[in-house]
Amino acid sequence: MGLPWVGQTMEFYKAQRKNSLFDDFAQPRITKYGKIFTTHLMGSPTVIVNGANANKFLLSNEFKLVVSSWPSASVQLMGKDSIMEKQGERHRYLRGLIGASLGQEGLETVEAEMLGIFERVLEGVFAALVQIPGLRFWRAKKARVEIENMLIEVVREKRMQMEGKIEAEEEQGGTLLSQLVAGMIQGEITEEEVVDNVVLLVFAAHNTTSFAIAMTFKMLAQHPYCHSILLKGVVNNIWNTLQL
Repeated sequence: MGLPWVGQTMEFYKAQRKNSLFDDFAQPRITKYGKIFTTHLMGSPTVIVNGANANKFLLSNEFKLVVSSWPSASVQLMGKDSIMEKQGERHRYLRGLIGASLGQEGLETVEAEMLGIFERVLEGVFAALVQIPGLRFWRAKKARVEIENMLIEVVREKRMQMEGKIEAEEEQGGTLLSQLVAGMIQGEITEEEVVDNVVLLVFAAHNTTSFAIAMTFKMLAQHPYCHSILLKGVVNNIWNTLQL
C-alpha cells in the first residue's frame, strides 16, 4: 500500500510521466501480488485488476456491485454536483437533460473565455490533493473558482431571460445551457448542479473517447511488440469462440 495517504502515488506519477504505466508500475506488482492487488493512489485505497475476465466482471456490474468514482482532486475541480458524482435516478435525470441537447452551441456563450482558464484546471485533475500555494492542485483550484464565478453570471442571466419569457418556449427545447436552466427553474436541479455539469462537459469535450482511441492507435504504431501481443490475444479469442 505504500506510505500513509500518499501510498504509491509518486511511483504511479513517475511511471505515467515516462509513458510506461503498465511496464514500470502495474507489471512488477502483478508479478509480485497477482492480477488483483491493492494499493493507495491519490489519497484513496485502490484495487487494481488485470485481465479480460476481471474487467468484464466489473464493467457488467456497474451500478450493481460497483459504481464509477474519481480521485478526490478530480471531484473537487469538476464539482461534487456534476453527473460524474451522481448515481441512480439523479444520474439518469441529469443524463437525460444533457443528452437531449448536446452540441457546441450550448456552450458558445462561455467557451472562448473559459478555455484558457480551463487549461489550468486540467493540470490539476490528477494531481496530488495538496493545497499549497504554487503547486498544481492549488493553481487548478484557483482557476476553478474563476470559471465558477463566470458561469454563475451566465446561468443567472439565462434564468432571468427564461423566467421573463424572452424566447422562453424556444430556449427550453434548445441549447444545453437552456435545458439545464429550465430544469433549475422547475426545481429539479440546483444552480450548483448546472455549473458543475457545464464544467464537467468542457472537461469531457477536451478528453474525448475519440482522442483516447486515436492515442491508442498511435501508441500501438510506435510499439510493434504491444501490437503483436494485442493481435495474438484477439486471434486467440476468436479461435476459442469458434471452438465453442
